[in-house]
Amino acid sequence: MKKIEQLLFSKMKGSLLSFLFIFNFSFLANPCDAQLNIYHPFPHTNARWGQWCAQSAIRYYYQYSVNGDTTVNSKNYFKVYRSAPSYDSLCCLLREDSANEIMYESRDGGHTEDTLYDFNLNVNDTLPQWKNYWKEYVKKVDSILIGKSYRKMLVVTDIDSSQRDSLIEGIGSSHGLLEEPFIWGTSEFRSVLICFEENDTTVYPYLNYNCSTALAASDFEEPSKAISVFPNPNAGVFTIEAKGEKPEGKSSIEIYNVLGEKVYLQFNIQNPTFKIDLLNQPNGVYLYRIISQNGDLIGEGKLIIAK
Repeated sequence: MKKIEQLLFSKMKGSLLSFLFIFNFSFLANPCDAQLNIYHPFPHTNARWGQWCAQSAIRYYYQYSVNGDTTVNSKNYFKVYRSAPSYDSLCCLLREDSANEIMYESRDGGHTEDTLYDFNLNVNDTLPQWKNYWKEYVKKVDSILIGKSYRKMLVVTDIDSSQRDSLIEGIGSSHGLLEEPFIWGTSEFRSVLICFEENDTTVYPYLNYNCSTALAASDFEEPSKAISVFPNPNAGVFTIEAKGEKPEGKSSIEIYNVLGEKVYLQFNIQNPTFKIDLLNQPNGVYLYRIISQNGDLIGEGKLIIAK
C-alpha cells in the first residue's frame, strides 16, 4: 500500500511540474499578452505632444503639455496647455480613471466633462459619441511597443472603412491628444501627432526626434542635407531627391511606419529623383532611408502623411 501511495505521489508531482513548466513557458512566450493586462496611465507631469495641423491652405505646428493640477467638486484634474510661437494658454482639464481605463476631458473648468478615451472598448464597440462624428468603431485591439513595454492600441475606423486611426494607452490618438479623428468637414482640417515626449525623452514614435522642434516647420522641410522630400507634409504622394551621392545599381529606399513595419521598399534606384505613392497608408509620421549598393546609408529622415 505504501508503494502505491509513493507511486501516485510521484506521478502527481511529475504532472504538477509539467503543468508549472508549461504555464511558465506560455507566460514567457507571450510577454506582450501579460503586459497588456497592465494599464499604462497618461502622464500627469513633464510630458508634451508635438503636433502638425493644416486647415485649408494654412499649416502650423503646436504642442500640448501638462503643467500643474487642480481640484474641482472633489475631483482631481491635471492642466493641459496648448502652445505655439505666438501663444501659450490653458486648453482644458483632464481627469483619469485608471481603474476603468477612461480619460475625461473638461473644457469649462471641471463643471462638466466628457469621455475622451475609453480603453475598455472591444472590437465593434463605437467610440464616445461626442467626438465621433464619423461613427468610428474599434476594428482591432492590438499592441504597440513603447520603450520597453507593450501598450494596448485600439485600431479604429469609420463606417465606410475609408479612414483609420490608432488610440494608444497613455499617449492618445495618432491624430493628437485632443483632436477628433477624421474631422475633415468643410474646413479641411487635418492633424497628425508628430511625437510624444515624457520626462524629456521622446517615446513615440521610434525616431530620434525632439518634441521641442515640433514648432519649427523647417525640421520637416529639410530633414537631411543629402536628401530632400517634397511636399512634406503630403497627402501620400511625394518626391524624394538625393542631393549628394547619386543612388545607382542596387541602391534601395526603405520606408517604415511608427510601429517599425516596413511599408515600402524599392530596389535598383538609378535616378536621383523618384516619386513614391503611399496613398494606401494611414496618416502619420514615417521614417525613410536610402541605402547605397555597398550598404552605406546615403540619407534618412522623416515625412508626414496627412490626407
